[in-house]
Amino acid sequence: MSTTKWKDNKTSNINEAISLLTDEISDDDNGNGISRRNWRIEKCFQENLTASFLKTDVEYNLISFSYDKVSNTGSEENNVPQSGFIVVYTTGIGVNYIINKKSDAKIVLRKMLSYSGKNELDNTTFNLNSDFFLWLVNRIYYTNNAIDVNEDELCINAIKAFQGDTEDSQTKLSASGESVINVISALSFFLESRQLNKVSIELSYGSHTKIDVSIRRDVLDVDLLSYIGDFDNDEPDEMKAKLNLLVFLEIIPLLIQEYQTDKENEEWNNKCYLDFISDVADTIADKIEKKKESLLDSKSDS
Repeated sequence: MSTTKWKDNKTSNINEAISLLTDEISDDDNGNGISRRNWRIEKCFQENLTASFLKTDVEYNLISFSYDKVSNTGSEENNVPQSGFIVVYTTGIGVNYIINKKSDAKIVLRKMLSYSGKNELDNTTFNLNSDFFLWLVNRIYYTNNAIDVNEDELCINAIKAFQGDTEDSQTKLSASGESVINVISALSFFLESRQLNKVSIELSYGSHTKIDVSIRRDVLDVDLLSYIGDFDNDEPDEMKAKLNLLVFLEIIPLLIQEYQTDKENEEWNNKCYLDFISDVADTIADKIEKKKESLLDSKSDS
């Protein structure tokens, strides 16, 4: 589910923010055609918990919520149940939120916080671009997928899916699968693609054996069900909060730092990209030739 990160510019104390988030919320009127009704909100941990990410202590709690999203079409009302969670956290300076909402994240947060002014919330989700996504694919294509982080190692183990536009902007391309990087049609994507706008990767990091994350420009999707690692020993709500904090506060910043380092060291630039495309083309040609030989051999055997 799409997840975004927000900074609170109005409330700087985490307990005050939690109190606002868990206050009773009145139903919307239906004046604008959409209303949110029947709110149910729960603070998951009686006391705030703490954890450390990149050697920074983080105090956090988890808020679960649900409501009915009602749209009025004029003749009848359409009621769609909605649910989600908010990881509210602080590093000692200000309050931040990780919420598994995208398009209406700000509306939901403002409603729950009872905010009605301007500039009270800033979207601080990462602003990633196609070049970053291509760099990720490049690193795993050449099996240069390990990043040293102090005593741990962050590994990009697999590209599980990607999506983007072709050069003529008329076609949307996507591919998915456990071994997508080895498929001819998937490799040919990089010869036609104008830009990548989504990549799904499988990572390992220290004691975290398997972390699946889908990355778009300003949205993350952390797969809670496929996770394997130390957090499996935690209660589900604690695991949910800690895994999202780990990805948002540690893993993605480390990947961005490595990307920027490669660019500074000229290990990823336009020449590297062109070399990558050339190698992909050679790989496609080689795979096609081997496939032809295999078909000819099987035909002669028959």
